[in-house]
Amino acid sequence: MSGDKISTKQFLSIFFKYRPSSLIIVTAFFLVIAETALSLAVPLLTMNIVDLVVGSDFNYVNGLVLGLVFLGQVVMSGISLYMMIYIGQIIVARLRKDLWEHVISLPTKFFDNTTSGETMSRITHDTDVVKNFFYRSVNPFYFRTHKDFGLSNLVIHN
Repeated sequence: MSGDKISTKQFLSIFFKYRPSSLIIVTAFFLVIAETALSLAVPLLTMNIVDLVVGSDFNYVNGLVLGLVFLGQVVMSGISLYMMIYIGQIIVARLRKDLWEHVISLPTKFFDNTTSGETMSRITHDTDVVKNFFYRSVNPFYFRTHKDFGLSNLVIHN
């Protein structure tokens, strides 16, 4: 069964069945966009501060602003990662609940041929793959895509 492929329609039906509320998803993606914007602001502010230092117009407020933007980016990064992990946990909890209900409804003959440990191991492993997908693949992909787009705009417009 591990070699079976699912269609896009099947994937989307599974996704929409187990996804969390739209508010949580929108909040997580907004936080990723804010994190990306702040991470792009740090090099720009650093460039301006270096220009001010060279021109002897540096004051500590500029350094404080840079520090606050950097701190904001770190906080946004942590919160957006937490949100992606949370989304993954919600999906996994719902998926495990449905899988458990399905396993309980299986006939006794199934358990004569398959050990309960093997079944539970399979459920745990497969749902962990789904959970890891969200915080190890979706979040970095989304962040990198926005960051590359933002960097392209900075290079073109500066």
